[in-house]
Amino acid sequence: MNERLQKDYSMQTKRNVSFDALKCISISFVLLWHLKPLKFESVTSINAVESVINFAISFFYSNITLTAVPIFFLVSLYIFYQKIENNSSYLNRRFRHLISLYIFWSIVQVFIFYLIAGSLPDFTLKNIIGILIGIRPILPLVGPSVFYFLFNLIVLTLLAFIFINLTEKKRFIVSILIVSLSLLYFEITSITDFYLPSYRIENFVIYVPLSYIVQSNIKQLFKKKYYYLLICAYTVFSIQDVYIQVFKKELLNSYGRVSIVFGALILFFYIYKLDLKPNFIINKISKYSLGLYALHKYFQYLFLYIFDIWLSDIRLSWTKLSIENLLVFPAVLFSTSAIIYFLRFTKVKKFVS
Repeated sequence: MNERLQKDYSMQTKRNVSFDALKCISISFVLLWHLKPLKFESVTSINAVESVINFAISFFYSNITLTAVPIFFLVSLYIFYQKIENNSSYLNRRFRHLISLYIFWSIVQVFIFYLIAGSLPDFTLKNIIGILIGIRPILPLVGPSVFYFLFNLIVLTLLAFIFINLTEKKRFIVSILIVSLSLLYFEITSITDFYLPSYRIENFVIYVPLSYIVQSNIKQLFKKKYYYLLICAYTVFSIQDVYIQVFKKELLNSYGRVSIVFGALILFFYIYKLDLKPNFIINKISKYSLGLYALHKYFQYLFLYIFDIWLSDIRLSWTKLSIENLLVFPAVLFSTSAIIYFLRFTKVKKFVS
């Protein structure tokens, strides 16, 4: 009996470390995508070598870092399915927590807008709906709110609860329908001029059945043939993305792409099956990933504003990379980490961890 308990504890620890690592990687990808520390000032004045480097950087941003949000959803829903099986009251606690986070950060977003603009956003129907779904108000220099993530996570958690309460046969049918229709929808929007905005729930419904399939069949899915199949699919659809972006000059969907789904699954399986040991840095970054996600754009705005006012004339002859991005990236990381460090001693701690 003791050996069995020890084995169960070992597996739980492994899962926790793997999930911490996935959250750590995901928030790192989010920061890299939003801040883009490596970016050429102009792609029209670069030579052949720099063009290759620029292509590699662009591919990393558009086809790798954008797996971040899907990975967050995969991990969150995986844990939800795991906990709801043994604790029927978990749904209420989970909803209360998510809704409190969503309300708090929506208020913060409006308050930051007020500090910058000197007035509250116009309460038009468009703005009200935008605030409710977590994409408004839009801040100058850094763009829309990022809290569509929390809104979508609430919706996906509700859908996951409905899904888990279906009979096994219905879950199988619903899984096939959602996964196949979502992939088909992503493919159609990719090869046509239709652009699927990043905040739309259609980007993420596929992770409700996928996370259940993964959670229920994790050992079987570790087989190399499945992993190699995912890599092949990711490669094929990534080539398609490059063709669409480079040759057709069309805008790629952020998350509504087949390559992003397979990329997220590849990274999830790769990290999960590693024999990871508890790590202090990974643990802390994972624990405060919400704070990093929620706060980094505010500091991004601050440092972009400072750069535009006082440092915009800075140029370095030895590089054609954007000096603004190179300087803003570490400044945002340091400032966001510092404020989270102090917030963890306050009552606001629960909103950043």
